[in-house]
Amino acid sequence: MRLTPLGSNALPLVILLGGVALIFLDRTALLSPPAYTERGAAAFERGEWVESIRLFSQAQKHCETDILAHRMLGMSYHNYQWNDEALRQYESVWGLFAQEAALAMRNAGRLYRERGENDQALMCYQRALGTDPAFVGAWVDLADLHIARNEWQPALEAIGRAIELEPENASLKSLRERIMQRLTSEAPKAPEPTPSTPTPRPGGGQ
Repeated sequence: MRLTPLGSNALPLVILLGGVALIFLDRTALLSPPAYTERGAAAFERGEWVESIRLFSQAQKHCETDILAHRMLGMSYHNYQWNDEALRQYESVWGLFAQEAALAMRNAGRLYRERGENDQALMCYQRALGTDPAFVGAWVDLADLHIARNEWQPALEAIGRAIELEPENASLKSLRERIMQRLTSEAPKAPEPTPSTPTPRPGGGQ
């Protein structure tokens, strides 16, 4: 019996069956990243370190920012005595936490600026940079806030930090030039020297 291609009438049926299959997989959580984390946690509770490592690794592949999966994978490696990998996962948790916390504070700062609460915005940007000093976007937002407050020297310092992190960024360099021009234009000018008059000598002599 020779197999023949499906006729055009069968195409809707294939699409329908494919949709049903996807719905089934989604409802059973087989394609859901949290499912790997949940199943990994169950394997961890049973002391099945190899299985928990496999499942948490799958969770990471689906969602690289899953902090719980990174932490539990580190604990699984730790219990399995694969200490180098355990340390790598533990350190990645802090990196992810710092990035997420810094992003949240930067976004909070932007919201405070929209509401005109610049002091609160400044505090949020400082928190973001205290958590993640390499967050270029927070340095730029901080510089922009200082510009809005006519604080040109702090603005120059903030944009300078951003350029240190992204030295090839032309837009950052352009912003720095504008800030420097404003600083130059607002710098107090030195008073012009007044012409000195000769001091008459005693006796009125020439």
